[in-house]
Amino acid sequence: MPIKLIKKNYQILFFVLLATFWKSIHGNGEEIVFFRDHTIPVECSSHWDLSLEKMYGIAFKWTHEHKLEKWKYLEIQKKNSKIDFIENQDSKQRDCVQVSYETFIDIPSFFDSYVSYHMLRMKVFKDVCATKYHMKESIEISDVFLIGSFIIDVEAVINPNDQLVSFTSTSDIEIPWLFSSIQYIVLENIKKSLNDYFVILAKDLCK
Repeated sequence: MPIKLIKKNYQILFFVLLATFWKSIHGNGEEIVFFRDHTIPVECSSHWDLSLEKMYGIAFKWTHEHKLEKWKYLEIQKKNSKIDFIENQDSKQRDCVQVSYETFIDIPSFFDSYVSYHMLRMKVFKDVCATKYHMKESIEISDVFLIGSFIIDVEAVINPNDQLVSFTSTSDIEIPWLFSSIQYIVLENIKKSLNDYFVILAKDLCK
Protein backbone atom coordinates (compact mmCIF):
# COMPACT_ATOMS: atom_id res chain seq x y z
CA MET A 1 0.00 0.00 0.00
CA PRO A 2 1.42 3.46 -0.89
CA ILE A 3 2.77 5.49 2.03
CA LYS A 4 0.45 8.44 1.27
CA LEU A 5 -2.59 6.15 1.40
CA ILE A 6 -1.44 4.62 4.69
CA LYS A 7 -1.01 8.09 6.18
CA LYS A 8 -4.45 9.14 4.92
CA ASN A 9 -6.07 6.04 6.42
CA TYR A 10 -4.29 6.71 9.71
CA GLN A 11 -5.62 10.27 9.75
CA ILE A 12 -9.15 9.08 9.03
CA LEU A 13 -8.92 6.51 11.84
CA PHE A 14 -7.59 9.19 14.21
CA PHE A 15 -10.55 11.48 13.57
CA VAL A 16 -13.09 8.65 13.73
CA LEU A 17 -11.77 7.65 17.16
CA LEU A 18 -11.70 11.27 18.26
CA ALA A 19 -15.28 11.83 17.15
CA THR A 20 -16.47 8.57 18.70
CA PHE A 21 -15.05 9.29 22.13
CA TRP A 22 -15.28 13.09 22.08
CA LYS A 23 -18.14 13.37 24.52
CA SER A 24 -16.53 11.17 27.14
CA ILE A 25 -13.09 12.65 26.54
CA HIS A 26 -14.28 16.22 26.83
CA GLY A 27 -16.44 15.50 29.84
CA ASN A 28 -13.43 14.30 31.85
CA GLY A 29 -10.95 16.96 30.82
CA GLU A 30 -8.71 19.15 32.92
CA GLU A 31 -9.96 22.73 33.29
CA ILE A 32 -7.25 25.34 32.91
CA VAL A 33 -7.86 28.92 34.08
CA PHE A 34 -5.48 31.52 32.75
CA PHE A 35 -5.12 35.27 33.08
CA ARG A 36 -3.35 37.73 30.78
CA ASP A 37 -2.61 41.42 31.17
CA HIS A 38 -0.78 43.74 28.84
CA THR A 39 -0.21 47.48 28.44
CA ILE A 40 0.48 48.96 25.01
CA PRO A 41 1.32 52.57 24.10
CA VAL A 42 -0.82 54.29 21.46
CA GLU A 43 0.32 57.24 19.38
CA CYS A 44 -2.90 59.23 19.29
CA SER A 45 -5.78 60.57 21.32
CA SER A 46 -8.19 57.73 20.83
CA HIS A 47 -11.51 56.17 21.77
CA TRP A 48 -13.25 52.86 21.13
CA ASP A 49 -15.08 52.54 17.83
CA LEU A 50 -17.50 49.62 17.39
CA SER A 51 -18.50 50.42 13.82
CA LEU A 52 -18.98 47.67 11.26
CA GLU A 53 -15.82 48.65 9.39
CA LYS A 54 -13.69 48.60 12.53
CA MET A 55 -15.03 45.30 13.84
CA TYR A 56 -14.60 43.57 10.47
CA GLY A 57 -11.07 44.89 10.07
CA ILE A 58 -10.05 43.71 13.55
CA ALA A 59 -11.53 40.24 12.98
CA PHE A 60 -9.83 39.94 9.58
CA LYS A 61 -6.42 40.87 10.99
CA TRP A 62 -6.80 38.54 13.99
CA THR A 63 -7.36 35.57 11.66
CA HIS A 64 -4.12 36.50 9.84
CA GLU A 65 -6.27 37.66 6.95
CA HIS A 66 -8.05 34.36 6.41
CA LYS A 67 -11.48 34.59 4.86
CA LEU A 68 -14.40 35.46 7.17
CA GLU A 69 -17.50 33.42 6.34
CA LYS A 70 -21.11 33.85 7.52
CA TRP A 71 -20.23 37.33 8.84
CA LYS A 72 -22.92 38.96 10.99
CA TYR A 73 -22.85 42.35 12.70
CA LEU A 74 -25.66 43.63 14.89
CA GLU A 75 -25.99 46.81 16.95
CA ILE A 76 -27.91 45.99 20.11
CA GLN A 77 -29.27 47.82 23.14
CA LYS A 78 -27.09 47.54 26.23
CA LYS A 79 -29.90 45.78 28.13
CA ASN A 80 -29.68 42.92 25.59
CA SER A 81 -25.96 42.43 26.14
CA LYS A 82 -24.49 40.06 28.71
CA ILE A 83 -21.62 42.50 29.31
CA ASP A 84 -21.72 44.04 32.80
CA PHE A 85 -20.47 47.55 33.47
CA ILE A 86 -20.29 49.25 36.86
CA GLU A 87 -23.08 51.78 36.58
CA ASN A 88 -21.81 55.35 36.44
CA GLN A 89 -22.31 58.32 34.17
CA ASP A 90 -19.73 57.05 31.69
CA SER A 91 -21.26 53.55 31.44
CA LYS A 92 -24.65 54.99 30.53
CA GLN A 93 -23.19 56.22 27.25
CA ARG A 94 -21.99 52.83 26.08
CA ASP A 95 -22.57 51.19 22.70
CA CYS A 96 -23.00 47.43 22.24
CA VAL A 97 -22.66 45.15 19.23
CA GLN A 98 -22.67 41.44 18.50
CA VAL A 99 -20.43 39.90 15.87
CA SER A 100 -20.21 36.34 14.59
CA TYR A 101 -18.30 34.62 11.81
CA GLU A 102 -16.59 31.43 10.77
CA THR A 103 -12.95 31.30 9.80
CA PHE A 104 -9.87 29.10 9.85
CA ILE A 105 -7.02 28.69 12.30
CA ASP A 106 -3.47 27.61 11.57
CA ILE A 107 -2.59 24.28 13.13
CA PRO A 108 0.77 24.25 15.00
CA SER A 109 3.46 22.26 13.20
CA PHE A 110 3.50 19.85 16.18
CA PHE A 111 0.33 18.24 14.78
CA ASP A 112 1.75 17.58 11.29
CA SER A 113 2.20 13.94 12.27
CA TYR A 114 -1.54 13.61 12.97
CA VAL A 115 -3.24 15.70 10.30
CA SER A 116 -2.40 16.76 6.77
CA TYR A 117 -4.42 19.96 7.06
CA HIS A 118 -2.63 23.17 8.05
CA MET A 119 -5.87 25.00 8.81
CA LEU A 120 -9.14 23.96 10.46
CA ARG A 121 -12.45 25.80 10.67
CA MET A 122 -13.75 27.45 13.85
CA LYS A 123 -16.66 29.69 14.87
CA VAL A 124 -16.42 33.02 16.70
CA PHE A 125 -19.14 34.96 18.52
CA LYS A 126 -18.41 38.31 20.18
CA ASP A 127 -20.54 40.33 22.55
CA VAL A 128 -18.89 43.77 22.83
CA CYS A 129 -19.74 46.95 24.74
CA ALA A 130 -17.71 50.15 24.96
CA THR A 131 -17.81 53.65 26.32
CA LYS A 132 -15.39 56.28 25.06
CA TYR A 133 -12.39 54.84 26.91
CA HIS A 134 -13.59 51.52 28.37
CA MET A 135 -14.30 48.35 26.40
CA LYS A 136 -15.45 44.87 27.46
CA GLU A 137 -16.05 41.84 25.31
CA SER A 138 -16.96 38.22 25.67
CA ILE A 139 -15.46 36.09 22.91
CA GLU A 140 -16.92 32.61 22.46
CA ILE A 141 -14.81 30.37 20.25
CA SER A 142 -16.29 27.03 19.26
CA ASP A 143 -15.55 23.99 17.08
CA VAL A 144 -11.87 24.30 18.00
CA PHE A 145 -9.57 21.38 17.19
CA LEU A 146 -8.97 19.24 20.34
CA ILE A 147 -10.74 21.71 22.68
CA GLY A 148 -14.30 22.15 21.47
CA SER A 149 -15.33 25.56 22.78
CA PHE A 150 -14.27 28.15 25.34
CA ILE A 151 -14.93 31.79 26.26
CA ILE A 152 -12.40 34.59 26.67
CA ASP A 153 -13.40 37.71 28.61
CA VAL A 154 -11.44 40.80 27.60
CA GLU A 155 -11.39 44.22 29.22
CA ALA A 156 -9.47 47.21 27.85
CA VAL A 157 -9.10 50.72 29.21
CA ILE A 158 -7.58 53.69 27.40
CA ASN A 159 -5.60 56.16 29.48
CA PRO A 160 -5.84 59.32 27.33
CA ASN A 161 -3.35 61.26 29.46
CA ASP A 162 -0.50 58.76 29.15
CA GLN A 163 -1.65 57.44 25.75
CA LEU A 164 -1.67 53.86 26.99
CA VAL A 165 -4.23 51.08 26.64
CA SER A 166 -4.36 48.36 29.30
CA PHE A 167 -5.73 44.92 28.52
CA THR A 168 -6.78 42.10 30.84
CA SER A 169 -8.27 38.76 29.85
CA THR A 170 -9.42 35.60 31.59
CA SER A 171 -10.57 32.24 30.29
CA ASP A 172 -11.48 28.74 31.42
CA ILE A 173 -10.37 26.10 28.94
CA GLU A 174 -10.99 22.40 29.33
CA ILE A 175 -8.26 20.25 27.81
CA PRO A 176 -9.45 16.67 27.10
CA TRP A 177 -7.58 14.23 29.30
CA LEU A 178 -6.35 12.34 26.23
CA PHE A 179 -4.36 15.43 25.23
CA SER A 180 -3.30 16.65 28.69
CA SER A 181 0.34 15.97 27.81
CA ILE A 182 0.24 18.68 25.15
CA GLN A 183 -1.76 21.26 27.09
CA TYR A 184 1.30 23.53 27.29
CA ILE A 185 1.46 23.74 23.48
CA VAL A 186 -2.28 24.44 23.21
CA LEU A 187 -2.21 27.13 25.91
CA GLU A 188 0.90 28.83 24.53
CA ASN A 189 -0.76 29.12 21.12
CA ILE A 190 -3.88 30.63 22.68
CA LYS A 191 -1.82 33.11 24.72
CA LYS A 192 0.14 34.14 21.62
CA SER A 193 -3.10 34.64 19.73
CA LEU A 194 -4.39 36.87 22.55
CA ASN A 195 -1.22 38.96 22.55
CA ASP A 196 -1.60 39.39 18.78
CA TYR A 197 -5.20 40.46 19.34
CA PHE A 198 -4.22 43.10 21.91
CA VAL A 199 -1.66 44.57 19.50
CA ILE A 200 -4.25 44.67 16.70
CA LEU A 201 -6.74 46.46 18.93
CA ALA A 202 -4.15 49.00 20.08
CA LYS A 203 -2.87 49.73 16.58
CA ASP A 204 -6.37 50.01 15.19
CA LEU A 205 -7.17 52.80 17.66
CA CYS A 206 -5.03 55.24 15.68
CA LYS A 207 -6.43 54.46 12.23
